[in-house]
Amino acid sequence: MNKFSLWTSLALLITGTSFSYAANAAITRIEEAHPSVTYQGSWQTYNGSAVSGGSVAATKSAGAAVTVNFSGTGIAWIGYRSRLAGGFARVYIDGVLQTTAGTHATRNTPQSGIFSASGLANGQHVLRIEVTGEMQGTDPAAGDGAYVAIDAFDIDDGQSGQVIEDSAAALTYTGDWIDIADPSVSGGSVRASRSANASVYIDFNGTGIEWIGYRCACAAGVAHISMPERGSLATKHTYAASRYAQAVVYSIDGLAPGPHRLEIDVTGDSVTADPNNAWIVIDAFRVLSGDSRGGGLESTPPLVGITGPQSPVTGTATITASALDTSGIVKVKFYAGATYLGEDSEWPYQVTRDTSNIPSGNSYPLRAQAFDTAGNVADSTPFTVTVNHNPDLVPPTVAITAPVAGALVSGTLAITAEATDNVAVQSVGFYRDRCCSLEPHEQIGPVDTAAPYATSLNTLGMLDGPHKLFARAVDSAGNLTISAPVTMTIDNSVQPGMIRVDDAGAGLVLTGTWTRNDSAEGGIPLFHWGSAYVSETIGATATFTFDGIGVRWISYRCALVCGDATVSIDGGPAQAVSMRGNAEFGERENLARVVYTSPVLTNGRHTLRITVANDHPSRLGAIFVDGFEVITPQ
Repeated sequence: MNKFSLWTSLALLITGTSFSYAANAAITRIEEAHPSVTYQGSWQTYNGSAVSGGSVAATKSAGAAVTVNFSGTGIAWIGYRSRLAGGFARVYIDGVLQTTAGTHATRNTPQSGIFSASGLANGQHVLRIEVTGEMQGTDPAAGDGAYVAIDAFDIDDGQSGQVIEDSAAALTYTGDWIDIADPSVSGGSVRASRSANASVYIDFNGTGIEWIGYRCACAAGVAHISMPERGSLATKHTYAASRYAQAVVYSIDGLAPGPHRLEIDVTGDSVTADPNNAWIVIDAFRVLSGDSRGGGLESTPPLVGITGPQSPVTGTATITASALDTSGIVKVKFYAGATYLGEDSEWPYQVTRDTSNIPSGNSYPLRAQAFDTAGNVADSTPFTVTVNHNPDLVPPTVAITAPVAGALVSGTLAITAEATDNVAVQSVGFYRDRCCSLEPHEQIGPVDTAAPYATSLNTLGMLDGPHKLFARAVDSAGNLTISAPVTMTIDNSVQPGMIRVDDAGAGLVLTGTWTRNDSAEGGIPLFHWGSAYVSETIGATATFTFDGIGVRWISYRCALVCGDATVSIDGGPAQAVSMRGNAEFGERENLARVVYTSPVLTNGRHTLRITVANDHPSRLGAIFVDGFEVITPQ
């Protein structure tokens, strides 16, 4: 790889999104898609003009989580309150539960403050939000309103003092450096180098200074820091498994008031196995003036946590920890309960322990203790592991026994499976069409915890044609197996007393703004006959004229994207119909749903009128016309 492409790849790796920063402002907003925000579980992105940055991330999946790494003294979670986005989430700061927050509101309220924390120790912190999957309140209009939305975060950097940007005249660079423009960093740009013997020095007037850089796996270089008056001060690396924009890499205070010079020398070394990651990033410097830190050494304790191993452990176990601090980590000590296991002064911080003489079934709380260069000490929260020298590593077996491969099915279908395990089968779940992650999205009914393993599937409303079925078995040790797919063919095209009419069929007249949607997921259309009309324009109408004794409107229910409509028959009173459902847009569990059924009519010609009546303040409310089922006399 040539030097230019290496520089380009670094620029792409550290570039953030929608990060607004003013050099001397205390509050910084980062959007939900910023690199320092990481998600676990199933999340969906929704666009809307009323939300911060034009988009939000949302989920109702229990156990889904979002983590924010930030530096400062406070943070606020900006979300979305509504009847549908009205779920609960547990909020943690540095691993400590702060509250269980609810997001319900009777009206849509974008950019709502859901949670805030202030007065934290000045330094690096972790905010974690865990979705419970529970719905707040008993609002009858909420439907399945357990969604939690992430819009943005406001971070209080807790800092004062003069900020000098990377391009300021007070800085002198030698060697090879590159400029990278990026809205997520201070002043909108950084300078970076991985060339051995490249250096930068800054002349400043104050009692201390902070080097503001960038921590990530892509910038894992090592730099030597010194001052002419004090000589060598520290050797620092900038690696972090998560991204920290505008991170304080090094700070010193308690200097005599007056002029000073700080020098940073790039060594060209990387703390990772990839030498191409040996980048050192200069974002800015903050000059301290006596009361900025209160003088003397900094008093913020480090952040430390055990990161491994995972239970169960056997043989020689490697115990690892992550430790961060503004002034630098001197060492990390490791304990199992009260027993000292050893220490490590270099990243990655780890020790090993032979567990062969520990009986199986014993559990031990592991603990790490971090020491920084200012003498501050912090303990991690306990991390319990269990010793098991004979773990169950054999996954179960599972196969679908009905329907058989190639079966032609219709109506309500019975599905069965056989599963075995060397110890015990814990559960069997059934899924359709899309597989096979650890969390398949198309689950059919609840998981079955006892043989015979079975469920049922109503194929009415599903697309006619081939579909795949899967079974997933989990044993008592957590091993899982997903079965080979069984392909069946659905044919519900002929039902007594019913005529199906496509959205492109005769008798449909549209007014207002409608567009044709032919979205597909994994090659399978999302709508009957491959398409549907969709509108978000309030007052747009779809009028369907038919001959029969009744009609059913086939549409699509979904979360957040879908809205509300009214329907009337033959010009009669309008009836409200909501398209809001419990599926994400793009998931087929609510595909081709009958959302309205007319009363029994006299046999003859009738007119069904659908009117878009969405009351959302943002454009998060679509109405779909997928087709109709005309009911005729039998």
